[in-house]
This record gives sequence, C-alpha cells and structure tokens, in this order.
Amino acid sequence: MKDKESVKERYLKKYGKYLRGDFSGLPPVESKVECSESVHRSAPASDENESAIIVFFDGLCEPRNPRGVACYGYVIYSGGRKIGDGSGLACEPWSWQASNNVAEYQALMKALEWLIEHDFQEASLIVKGDSQLVINQIDGTYAVNAARLIPLHRAVRKLAEQFTDLSFEWVPREENEEADLLSEKAYADYMAKRANMEAEIIPPSKVSKLPDGRFSVQRSIVDLANGKCSCAQSRLHELRLRVKVPCRHIIAAQAKAVTTGRSVQEIG
Repeated sequence: MKDKESVKERYLKKYGKYLRGDFSGLPPVESKVECSESVHRSAPASDENESAIIVFFDGLCEPRNPRGVACYGYVIYSGGRKIGDGSGLACEPWSWQASNNVAEYQALMKALEWLIEHDFQEASLIVKGDSQLVINQIDGTYAVNAARLIPLHRAVRKLAEQFTDLSFEWVPREENEEADLLSEKAYADYMAKRANMEAEIIPPSKVSKLPDGRFSVQRSIVDLANGKCSCAQSRLHELRLRVKVPCRHIIAAQAKAVTTGRSVQEIG
C-alpha cells in the first residue's frame, strides 16, 4: 500500500495542475483530434435576416455531469460568413462547478465578450442555443436557483445590457452542430493531454502485443488500426461524441508499437 501511495503522491505533485486544466508551461501540442463523421455547418439559412449577426453557442460536461470536464464552443456569422469562433474549458475540470449548464453559460458569455471586443454593440444580434434552460433563464421565463448558475446569469445579463438590439432564440441541437462540435473538440483536447500524462506511468510490463496484432494494456484491448480500446471510457466516448478521444491505453500501445518497430496509423 505504501508503494502505491507514494506513486500517487509523485504523480499528483508532477501533474496535479494539469489535471485541473492548467497547462501553462507546456510546449504547444498540435491537436490530432478528428471528427468521426461529417458535420452539417450551422450557418444561417439563406432567408435569415442578412443584416443580423447570428451567434450559436453550446456546452458540454463529460464524461459525467456534473463534476466532469465542462467545455464550451461558439461560432458567429455575419451575412452567412463566419467571422468568429471560440472554444475551451468552461471551469476547473472535475470541480463542483463543472456542469453542462455552466458550460452553456460560459459559451454565451465568451460569445458576447467577443462581440463587445469587436465593437458589435450597435449591430442587430440573434443569439441561438439548444439549451432551453439557459435561453429561458436569460429571457426571464425560468427562475435561476442553482448556486453555480446565479453569478453566471448575472454576468450574462450585464453583458447583454451593452447591446442595443439583442434577441435570444432556442434551436434544436441539429441546428447547432458547429458550436457543439467545437465544445467536443475542446473536451477531446483536454482529455488527450491528460491521457498522455497518464500513459507515462503505465509500466512497460503492462503493455504487450497480442498474436492478432492488437495490444493488451492494463487488461484493456487496444486496436490501433481502428483507434479503439475496450476500456469503459473509450466506449463511452464512442457512444456520446463525434470526435475520437485517445485514452491512456491507446497512447501506451502507440508507444509500444513505435519501440517494437511497427508502423501504425496516427490515431485521432
């Protein structure tokens, strides 16, 4: 037990801030996250008010909600042309504050801040999201009771006061796919960095090549050719996300394949 505790303590000392979402000091990492299917862009329809700025926002909290990794995404259009977008962590990962609704509010806040920064306060703005809760709380239809949402709601209302022509509109998720995908990619980017760190502490003795070409990593079976792992986390990601998120087992198997001289396909 003492050995296991000492390993855990060393791991948290070295990687603790990264697990909280603070990757400062790390060199830039090129994202290899890929979308598993084509995505219909959420550009405004041709009959949309061409003079209006259209904003789409979305958020998620995976692999559990709440207390997971909350991420946001937004995209902004003018005259059918994308003029801005953004994505990232909505709050500290795995914290009590992390939830899907917090991510939705952060997406909305970041989009409004972008518009203010680029001097769109006087423009005609239509903000669209697929969260009925957030849209109805912003327009006053629903009350705001959750402690984690009250300060975010106030911040959004304060930002909204700076615009002269601003309206909010709920849309179904299929009309909000681009913002949704941006939030997924932000989540995948965080999880990929975390998986790289976790893979470093997997003992080489726990990674072995199977006769069929797959790998066994800590009792999970990794198929590098298809970027799949049998672990629960990978199965959950495959079911719920459109992006491929490599787990620590896949990354450890990739490292093993390289050291054994096997040429493998890059896994998103």
